[in-house]
Amino acid sequence: MEEELRNEGTDFAVVCVWCGAEIRRASAPETPGMCQRCFRRMCEEHAQLAARPRASVYASER
Repeated sequence: MEEELRNEGTDFAVVCVWCGAEIRRASAPETPGMCQRCFRRMCEEHAQLAARPRASVYASER
């Protein structure tokens, strides 16, 4: 009986906006979130781009 009450309120799936995997079940519709794996991947990509040396570009002197 207790399990039925717990499962009754969880009708909506919260899915990852990047990969579409189900993150959790919720009792009310929520905005989409991001799973831990995709969040970690996004942070790693950002760190790699931030660590990349920038090319120095000079305008010609025409």
